[in-house]
Amino acid sequence: MDADPSNEDRREVINGFVLGCTERISERLNELCAQSASVATSNARALVVVKNQAVQAKLDELRITLRARYSSCAAWDDSS
Repeated sequence: MDADPSNEDRREVINGFVLGCTERISERLNELCAQSASVATSNARALVVVKNQAVQAKLDELRITLRARYSSCAAWDDSS
């Protein structure tokens, strides 16, 4: 039967395990971030186009027309 490892040996083994785990988790998170960034940039514009088309189709179906009105009227207070 093997002797119990010393405290130093146990500490080295535990530290090595924790270091290995955290390095792998960090690598995986970096990979996922890079993957998400590439999907977001390639897909973002397409989603806006599809959304705008869906909104316009619904507005047309319901016969809703949106108009922009601008007014240059200003209220003046002669007493000030």
